Amino acid sequence: MSGLVGSLLFDSDGLEFTLDMAKTLIFTHEAQIKNWGKDNLNIARVHHGKTLADKQPVCNEDESIWVMIEGEIFNWEGEKENLINRGCRFRYPHNDAEYCLRLWEAKGEKGLRELNGSFVLVIYNSKDRELNIVTDRFSSCPLFYYYDDHGLIFATQLSPLLLYDRLPKELDRTAVFDFFTFKAVQTGKSYYKSVRVLLPATIFKFALHAASKKKYWDMQYHDEKHSEEYFVEALADGIKRSVERRTSDSKKRYGVLLSGGLDSRAVLACIDSNVKGITLGDYFNREVSIAKKTCEIKGCEHIFLKRDSNYFPRILDRSVRLGNGMFSFVHAHNLGFVNEITNQCDVLLSGFGFDTFFKGLHIPMKGITLFGSRFEILVPRLSSSASPDAVADLMLKESLYGKGSEMIFRAEFRNEQKDYLYSAVRTLVREALNCGGSDAHRMMDFFVFHGALQVPEYLHVLHNRAFIKERTVSFDNELFDIYLKMPYPMRANGKVFRKVLKRIDPCLASLPSANTGFRADIPPVYEKCLLFGKSILRAARIIPREGQGLPDPTFTRGSWPEYSELIRRNESMKLIINSLINDNNSLDPMLFDIPNIRKMFNNHLDRKENYVDLLLLLMTFGSWHQKYGLK
Repeated sequence: MSGLVGSLLFDSDGLEFTLDMAKTLIFTHEAQIKNWGKDNLNIARVHHGKTLADKQPVCNEDESIWVMIEGEIFNWEGEKENLINRGCRFRYPHNDAEYCLRLWEAKGEKGLRELNGSFVLVIYNSKDRELNIVTDRFSSCPLFYYYDDHGLIFATQLSPLLLYDRLPKELDRTAVFDFFTFKAVQTGKSYYKSVRVLLPATIFKFALHAASKKKYWDMQYHDEKHSEEYFVEALADGIKRSVERRTSDSKKRYGVLLSGGLDSRAVLACIDSNVKGITLGDYFNREVSIAKKTCEIKGCEHIFLKRDSNYFPRILDRSVRLGNGMFSFVHAHNLGFVNEITNQCDVLLSGFGFDTFFKGLHIPMKGITLFGSRFEILVPRLSSSASPDAVADLMLKESLYGKGSEMIFRAEFRNEQKDYLYSAVRTLVREALNCGGSDAHRMMDFFVFHGALQVPEYLHVLHNRAFIKERTVSFDNELFDIYLKMPYPMRANGKVFRKVLKRIDPCLASLPSANTGFRADIPPVYEKCLLFGKSILRAARIIPREGQGLPDPTFTRGSWPEYSELIRRNESMKLIINSLINDNNSLDPMLFDIPNIRKMFNNHLDRKENYVDLLLLLMTFGSWHQKYGLK
């Protein structure tokens, strides 16, 4: 599926408007629209052009309840049998929407807690004229909505809502501050004050001109004292089951976005069906080589997709559209290879999220500088007993705000930005206490992940759905429950996850990690020692420096280019940035300090400073605002 739109307008049937909204979600030539309406409610689904096996919407016997779903539910056959034993009648052999219908009839809102998957669920009660829209525990399928006295409009993208002529288009500066501080807009907001995003595990009710929201499941941290071996076994088994849930149809062709690291390797190791590994890169580097060896050991085909020099400038507009301008456009990694990927597989899987949940990627560590190289030394920057304010201050310091991002705004807005950020971050960190996060590292966990949409790299997941069925293994209730009870020392350095990979497949664990060049199964402490040793040898010029000898200065030994050099050397990138800086419809000079941004760009080009993150974000926001912003 690639999207869903809907309207419930009191003064018109809304069909034509809803179809116009749906057309904005067409991203491929094969895409098709299926619409449905009842009373004044109209909903349209956009799919990839293949015949849908499941009928939607589905209704109960007296047609009082109608259900439609965008996304998927996994592993519900057992509960289906229970419902049948309770007298529920199923008309279709395997239909996610029908299962949700019967579960809702039997258990009401309590039944939603049992749903495991990535979805937006729409439930309409025609007797009461009540509409319920439900998100999964992660809000992994975003739902944008706006309502007023004339009705409700909603969509899985922001752009369809902008067709509504009654929509107030007032820019939310706090969302802009978020984006240029955390590289993502905080959950619940869009760039327009009037348009909201439905939070995780939330039921949005709309009936008789009244709207309300309630949570059907609350995220709760509850660290459990178990041995390391207990969590290794639990996580290994959980990953296997999560992959099995997503690859149960043997008729499907599966693809795994495969890097040379550990996360996607763990996913590939668990698949017994028809599978191919897919790796992107600028040339056949260490990352691609290790990914290819991974496939050889697994006994499956490896596909290498080579980017050209203008790959990222070419995907900018489509990436911004798919990410609603709320994520750096470079994370839409696969947009240039839509045909190549869809020709090879029907379902695309990835290891996205494992580094956040189980490897402590975003827990700030202490660091040292050795022979010009900076290393994190596996010791958290804060103690467990640190206060919420101390956590908030550190997280803000670690953000782009702590690196000077306020300089892109005019002076009169910098105090507003500062006041908002300090208040918002401290409020967010304190919310962790309501989730059982009294430990400082759980507060950091909550700051980093309280929903999928505030993860800066989440466009990596979102953009795939525009052209193929995408399934993220880590977004699984069982795995999330393990994360919620695993103490941070077992997550902070990835030690447990390495052992998990070794338990799942010792042969794949013995291969080097593309990130370091060392075996993936060695303990993190040993790896750090080896990296220190490498830095000494590089300083003594016994071995080449990292990056020396590469075919192009913009290349790396990993999956992604050296973006700072790409901006300096790629003429298309430079032209785009120059154009956006000089276009008032892209970067409003009433908000942005254009002379300072131009100075920062020139300093970056001259290698006086490195502003790569801010420049990529400016390209993203500027391109979005140029097309969808205030005119």
